[in-house]
Amino acid sequence: MSTILKTQKHGISAPLLGCSVLIADRNPSAQKPLKDELNSLGVRNIDVASDVPDLMRSSARGYDFIFVDSLLSDKRSTSSILEELAKIKRPKKEVVFVISNDRSSSFLQSLIEYEPDDYIIKPYSTEDLSRKITRAAQKRKALSIVEGLIASRKFDEAVETSDRMAEEFPQYKREFFKKKVESLVAADALPKAEALIRKQITEKSHPWMEVLLAQILIGRDEFSEAESWLRKSTSTIPEYTKSADALSILLYSTDKVEEAYFTLDSLGMQAHSSVARLRFMSGLAGLLGKGQEEKSLLQKAIDRAGHGALACESDYHRMASIFVDESRPEDAINCVSAIKLFAEAADLEHAAPVVRVKAALKEGAEGKAREALFGLLRKIDSRGWALRPGSAYAIAEVCLPLGKEDAAMKLLVATDCSSADFWLVEKMESLKEKLALAIKEKAEASRLNDESESITSKPVMHARGSRVDGDLAVRAKGILSEPAE
Repeated sequence: MSTILKTQKHGISAPLLGCSVLIADRNPSAQKPLKDELNSLGVRNIDVASDVPDLMRSSARGYDFIFVDSLLSDKRSTSSILEELAKIKRPKKEVVFVISNDRSSSFLQSLIEYEPDDYIIKPYSTEDLSRKITRAAQKRKALSIVEGLIASRKFDEAVETSDRMAEEFPQYKREFFKKKVESLVAADALPKAEALIRKQITEKSHPWMEVLLAQILIGRDEFSEAESWLRKSTSTIPEYTKSADALSILLYSTDKVEEAYFTLDSLGMQAHSSVARLRFMSGLAGLLGKGQEEKSLLQKAIDRAGHGALACESDYHRMASIFVDESRPEDAINCVSAIKLFAEAADLEHAAPVVRVKAALKEGAEGKAREALFGLLRKIDSRGWALRPGSAYAIAEVCLPLGKEDAAMKLLVATDCSSADFWLVEKMESLKEKLALAIKEKAEASRLNDESESITSKPVMHARGSRVDGDLAVRAKGILSEPAE
């Protein structure tokens, strides 16, 4: 059992002895009372971040506690800071507090989906601060025991430990039930997880249960029941945005694009509290022919993302495409030039040529577009095909109309999409399907042409069933070994 759990149960002083803390606050005078209280609780390792970039860099080192002041940035909302913080890969899951003098329900609701452990409302007493910190620390340490077992793939032990810890710490019974279900899901014991959820829902439901149950049902292609559970969840607790996100993705996946858009749009301002959601909504608006909404939502995503971990070059390429469609090529070039503020040099270097290819295609100058694209592909081939997902997609997209399907597929297959959000991954997978079909059709046409030439020259026996395999993975694997033109 951890030090914090022992000290809490036996009343030992300095319960946070040995813990590390990061305080994100630009006001030095406001840091002192918090530092003093942390020192009294046994904390000796305290670092300070004075702005958002400093917070993101420092958090990657790993802390037990992070305190984020709501006034850390004039340009960034607290929810966007928490969203970016969640994107940063960190060695451990820490306790996150938000410190603010804003006690309005709208402010608190804007932070719910990023699940800070607690809020500290100014002005606060040392007693209140101490109580909240020690309570949150105890909870985090207790849950981390089960999380460690899940990470080590000791699923049976995680299930047993969840039950035991729920009895030992009944105040966290709901949290340990969730960890138990997560352990079963991770172990692929889905029938057991489903049975547990269904039983608990009849007694006392919570939105996460309905979302997880829906995901299990989707895995069995039981879309109708999954949709029913998600609709129930969104109507019961609308502020639990994960329900709306899951429902909109399900609706989109079942070709109910308009309903998917409406589901997110009905969230009101809460719909704008996530960069990934704004991107998805923008994409849905585009599919529905809502040009102005598509552009407006995309701009909101760009503004909210800033130039940190949330930023994606795909947003800038999409906006540049809109400018090209509006016959504003110079604005399109200026738009993608902003990629230099957050991406690798290669991503910036490839951005302007992609815009030039798009502009040439719009003008009907296919030869000019082909020349620009081939030059870009030669450069990529000489320097390596591994690009950020947004850049890879933008380049692959312009390859298709110019007959460079093999190069496009090679580029997409070489791209690591683990950091990309749902909409970009969806677009990349859709493009792969189009490329695979085009590659198959080309190969089939080539085969028929070869057969025709063989017949006119001399008879040739062909093997039964000789054809190009259309399987995407097989074809993609072969493309990786092909030289670029």
